Amino acid sequence: PAGACILYAQSCDLRDRDLADRYDLVTFVSGKSPAFGDEDDDEDEDELEEGYEDWEGTADAKSGSKVRLKQWTQRRAKTLGFDVPGRPAPLIDQVHRLMHLWREGDVRRVDAYLEERGLWSNQVFPRLLQALVELARRDGQADECALLESIMNHIRTASPRPARQGLYQGEFSFPPREGA
Repeated sequence: PAGACILYAQSCDLRDRDLADRYDLVTFVSGKSPAFGDEDDDEDEDELEEGYEDWEGTADAKSGSKVRLKQWTQRRAKTLGFDVPGRPAPLIDQVHRLMHLWREGDVRRVDAYLEERGLWSNQVFPRLLQALVELARRDGQADECALLESIMNHIRTASPRPARQGLYQGEFSFPPREGA
């Protein structure tokens, strides 16, 4: 529901429109929201315009406007995955940028992006990729799951520094507990 999304935005010290305009995370739909993955990417533009008016607090917003998280394929901002003034790129944005690059098929650009963003050595990155694989698998998103697994396999085999490979095989090391 739009109200919950507004409260979330406010709790993050954002305006309600920031989640759509600045972060490119959500689309707005009026009335009944279609099931996740049931719509074409092109349809969202029409839904966004209609629902966006409702988001602004008109009477229709109180009668059932919905906010829907965008799929990675719908997130195409030029700044996706890059730092913008005053705001570092969220890790999920970096994953989505990497997914777009991988789907385009230019491995050099993928590797350059991984290097530029420091993702080869980011210990959270492989964990996030694995979590996204599990979510895609759970939601029946076979194409997304295969894409993410391909990226993980590439990172595992193409990592420029062998010490990093353990991060992608579940070999995480944690500092010893005190008194242990």
